[in-house]
Amino acid sequence: MFRKVKLVCVLFICLLGIYTLLRLLFYFMHFRAEPVQHNLPGVFYWGMRLDFTALFYINLPFCIYYFFIDGLLRENARTIISILLLLLCNIPFLAINFIDLGYFSFNNRRSTIDLLFVAADSFQAMGAFSKDYWYLFILFAVTVFLLVVIVKAIFKKSTIDTNIAWYKRYIPAVSILFIFAFVARGAGGRPIMPSTPLLYFDATWQPLASNSTITFLYSLKHRPTQLEIKKYYTAQALDSFFTIKRQYLHAKPFQRRNVVVVMLESFCREYLDVESVYHADTPFLDSIISQSTWCSNAYANGFTSNQGIVSILGSMPPLLEEPYYKSIYSNNRIRGLGAILKEQGYSTHFFYGAEPDHFGFGKFCKVIGIDNQHTREDFNDERYFDGNWGIYDHRFLPFAGSILEKQKEPFLAVLFNISSHPPFTLPPDVKDRFNKHAQKPYQRSAAYVDYSLRLFFDKIKNTDWFRNTLFVFCADHSLITAIKKPVTITTATRIPIFWFEPANPVHREISKTVQQLDIVPTILDRLSYSEPFMSFGRSVNDTINQPAVCKYAGLQMIDSSFVFRFNPELNEPVCMFDTRKDPALTNNLLNMPEYSTFEKRMLLFGKAFIQRYNNALIQNQLYIK
Repeated sequence: MFRKVKLVCVLFICLLGIYTLLRLLFYFMHFRAEPVQHNLPGVFYWGMRLDFTALFYINLPFCIYYFFIDGLLRENARTIISILLLLLCNIPFLAINFIDLGYFSFNNRRSTIDLLFVAADSFQAMGAFSKDYWYLFILFAVTVFLLVVIVKAIFKKSTIDTNIAWYKRYIPAVSILFIFAFVARGAGGRPIMPSTPLLYFDATWQPLASNSTITFLYSLKHRPTQLEIKKYYTAQALDSFFTIKRQYLHAKPFQRRNVVVVMLESFCREYLDVESVYHADTPFLDSIISQSTWCSNAYANGFTSNQGIVSILGSMPPLLEEPYYKSIYSNNRIRGLGAILKEQGYSTHFFYGAEPDHFGFGKFCKVIGIDNQHTREDFNDERYFDGNWGIYDHRFLPFAGSILEKQKEPFLAVLFNISSHPPFTLPPDVKDRFNKHAQKPYQRSAAYVDYSLRLFFDKIKNTDWFRNTLFVFCADHSLITAIKKPVTITTATRIPIFWFEPANPVHREISKTVQQLDIVPTILDRLSYSEPFMSFGRSVNDTINQPAVCKYAGLQMIDSSFVFRFNPELNEPVCMFDTRKDPALTNNLLNMPEYSTFEKRMLLFGKAFIQRYNNALIQNQLYIK
């Protein structure tokens, strides 16, 4: 059996060699013109890690057969079956990797299960593809031929003794499979997957570090959202109805001000509303709001943290079933907020008191160009672990302040607190401060976050850069659905959004509809950024208003007066409500003549929004510069 183990190890080494050569070819065909990656060996290292993972999964049937079934068959059939099974497990996936050597030029991402649909729809173009990429067909044929020769030679030299004790036969086999499985999965808290390289490299390099085998397998396992090309409007008409190209021209030059985005975990709008029964004791935030631009009609674009971070920092709506950075579209080229500000000389930071890449945040930071992550590991003091999510806010936020104190200007910093999330655990040393009469656990946690933010501001308020900073406060999502019944789409998504500028501490209220998607364009607008960029939202100073959108039983659109739902699958409106006259949303106004003008306008916007979103993700059109 040790001979069989040795044979399998040799086969894996040969296959890893083939995949590495394919990656080298992939590099020279598609990445040679890119700026030199400072850690290109690291890209190839992670490439080999993903290659091994992919090879383990696709060759597992062969390994199980070879170790546990092969010895039960007649001698003259063993070698033939082993060779055929090994080739059947590998040649189809080698073909997918060779296809991507050419196909990557068209979609700029590794193939998934949608390759099958593309191939079916593109059968007529196979002749042209063969003409342009004839050399790939030859290389594939040569590779398969060499693989067959190598495999036959390996099996020919290997003689297996089947007359051995059962424990000598199976213990080495089980041991090597456990070792292979451990290496394939990885030692971290989360298994190796196609998006794992995003923790270490810019999203531009993810396709090089990955391989088409693992992206294809991952798409089969997770049944990812498969968007469909929409053709509601012509390209010219679509541009006039809705575009994601934003540009705000300014007479004055770009303002190199620091930007600090405070993402408030599960923070309800009602916590800050003195007239609400859910109001929390938040004196610090109240004082900040009194000196800020306050958006009184603001909404989240989703219902979870991994949806909120994409909307707030990526200005993309969470319309997929899975988070964008875990989807098959995650390696689309994007010029995110961090990347844009880095072009202006900014350093970029993300602070989160939980584990690295908790909820996949680390991956998305890399997608949008945030380089430096500061987490529970960097805090490195488990005495202040809350037992659930991470480091208590009143410890971690001042820690973030101590790091920012030392930063050179300008910088972008994102702070994501954790303690206002269920189970609302408060630290023993300060919890008595918040145990006020008749306050619920979620209200006490909001008061604790308010206290923690005051400690953070106490840490930074005397720095030289404080007055040259734009502070943005926004909840990642509301929690009202968990603490109030019944709720509507408007109450379920309403959140606090406000901007604080220490150099201009003036209170101003914006009553029009604002959403998380508007944060990136508003930041760039306030910095007098005059170049084009991508956003599904608009600056709050934009003269064009658009409704807030979210995915809930279709596409929900919320403006200052109405809620409108559109079903993209049926291509038809579902319902419409007047939120002023009908806050409970019980009277469907659809098809009523007096509301026909508004209905047509919202239907046009909904179709244009869906078409722009679907087509931009499918056709990799998110990169705008």
